[in-house]
Amino acid sequence: MKGIFAAIAVAAPLTAIAILLLMQGRDEVRTQQDLSRTDMAIERAAFDRQFSKAWGEEPDAEAEQRLAQLKERRQDLEEKAKEQAALAESDTSQLRQAIEDSQEGLPHE
Repeated sequence: MKGIFAAIAVAAPLTAIAILLLMQGRDEVRTQQDLSRTDMAIERAAFDRQFSKAWGEEPDAEAEQRLAQLKERRQDLEEKAKEQAALAESDTSQLRQAIEDSQEGLPHE
């Protein structure tokens, strides 16, 4: 009976940490999706600009501004992805340490 309570005491914090990591993983996926969508929008805007230039049309100031905004958004998303990767690395090392700490208190059979 004592072993069951020890297992529950160890499992509760580890479960909370695992849930935290899952939530962070979901946020990382969203950031990567936003980054991919932004890249596609940049490519479309650049193609439209090149196409217009090829046909001798005047540069559209609104399109240029949109392209600049997209590039700025991409930089912001890249920074966010780097921050999330650093946080995930930190959380993983903390989880590893928590597992090692919890293993020390358990009786070995």
